[in-house]
Amino acid sequence: MKTLADTLTLKTCEVEDIHQRVIPKEVVIGKVLEVKKHPNADKLMICQLDCGTQGYYQICTAAENICEQIYVPVALPGCFLPAINLQIEPREMRGEESKGMICSKQELGI
Repeated sequence: MKTLADTLTLKTCEVEDIHQRVIPKEVVIGKVLEVKKHPNADKLMICQLDCGTQGYYQICTAAENICEQIYVPVALPGCFLPAINLQIEPREMRGEESKGMICSKQELGI
């Protein structure tokens, strides 16, 4: 990181600060395969995600910008998100199973 900062300072702009971020290993990239309206909630969507070698997950979300065929950061069960002090565990959301959380950059602390 220091070498990159030095190069940027010499070639383009001054780097004033370097912030190290550690993303938990239980945060993976998932592809949204399907999105449907939650039958028992006005603001929730039920998403089917392909998380590669981690498998397939159903996650309920209130994200307004969710759509099919995009890639999103997913916190899998067992993940702790220090930025929002939250332990991710499977749970039921208004009668539908949700096994993880689709994360925003704020929830990831970036």
